[in-house]
Amino acid sequence: MHKTLKRIQNCEKLKKDLEKKAAEERKTKRDERWAVVMENNKSLRHDNKDTLNYLKEKEQKMNNLISEIKAAIHEDIEQKKEITLLKKKDQMENLERGKNFNQLYK
Repeated sequence: MHKTLKRIQNCEKLKKDLEKKAAEERKTKRDERWAVVMENNKSLRHDNKDTLNYLKEKEQKMNNLISEIKAAIHEDIEQKKEITLLKKKDQMENLERGKNFNQLYK
């Protein structure tokens, strides 16, 4: 009976060892998967930063273009006003000249 007891103890010891190995393997696999996930996450964050920087740069360029367009439109409006005023002034001068010629011929 002594041998049977030793076999049972040996069997229980082997079971514990197998369970311990299985737990270690599960932990190793979990750690490996976690490392892969973290690496993927890091690369995604890097890609997101690149995309964010690209979009910020694009937005800055658009803002610059918009401000240039606004300035050009403002300048165009000012030029149109000036042209209109000059036309009115020219018309007034022509009218005065015409009146003067009419008065000279009378």
